[in-house]
Amino acid sequence: MDDSAPQVPQENAPAKRRFRLNRMTLFIGCGIVSLFGLSQYLSALLLAWKPFRLQLDIPASVVVLAGLTAALLIGGAILHFLQQWKFQVWRMQKMLEQNHAGELPIEHFGPKFGGLTPLRGILQEMMREHRRLRSEIKRMNLEMGQRVAQRTDALERMVGKLNAQATRDVLTGLYNRRMLDQCLEELVQRCAQDRVPLCLMMIDVDDFKMLNDTLGHAAGDTLLRAVGQLIRSSIRERDLAFRCGGDEFVVVLPQASKAEGEALAKRLGDLIDALVKPLQVVRRPRLSFGIGTLGELTMGTVSAVELMKEADRRLYAVKFARKAEIKKTAGLKDHRAA
Repeated sequence: MDDSAPQVPQENAPAKRRFRLNRMTLFIGCGIVSLFGLSQYLSALLLAWKPFRLQLDIPASVVVLAGLTAALLIGGAILHFLQQWKFQVWRMQKMLEQNHAGELPIEHFGPKFGGLTPLRGILQEMMREHRRLRSEIKRMNLEMGQRVAQRTDALERMVGKLNAQATRDVLTGLYNRRMLDQCLEELVQRCAQDRVPLCLMMIDVDDFKMLNDTLGHAAGDTLLRAVGQLIRSSIRERDLAFRCGGDEFVVVLPQASKAEGEALAKRLGDLIDALVKPLQVVRRPRLSFGIGTLGELTMGTVSAVELMKEADRRLYAVKFARKAEIKKTAGLKDHRAA
């Protein structure tokens, strides 16, 4: 609650004080009359009681009145103590609790507290300091929370960036070999259990070393980057593409047949052939493909390792056939030249 809240209007305070003074005067007058009457009555009873009939030099009513006056003074002293101290301590405690809970402004912390009134100013100052410290702590906690949130956000971005670096190939943007090893086995087993077809394609760039040796590694990096971009733009959203290192790539096609894999291989091969036409090299790079499917594996040997072996075996069969064709073509050229 704001400490600057308006105070309760005190317009009727004089009228209230006059009413209390008149009431107190009435009570005192009634008390004196009642006390005098009670003393007369008690003195008459005392004189009428034979065992205690005494010859006194002063009237019995005066003795009784003195005793009642003493009792009244003692009772008044006790009441004054309660009013000035006991009740004020209880009242001050309640108001302090309300002020601490923010339900009572500091300025409304009672004008008087009996014998505790000298402590009012000190307590008000302590309460103001307490509220100031509490506001300062609240502000510091808010700033701390904002800083923690900012640093947490920055840390999450850094972690996300590191995760991306740990699973992505920097040059091509495809997943790396580590990601292939982590997810391929699970994907193979899931497709085998659900009886869903799965096609795996291994890709190798032929004569890539000749390109690097002739035009430099920058040209080789440009070609690999282009191959990655063409693969990403040609596969479906549920397909996965990986660069396994160097000039080798793997494409995993869930829910795809061998014919669909061969169609994708032909499309990628044609795109790369068109891309490398301007290159001034003895033999232009081209793609070799090896395709394996789950349906071709025998029961009991269904695994990511066996599927990779099957695709790799077919890839090297294609590369061996191409090398043999190149040698044959070179031999014919030499024969014609001779």
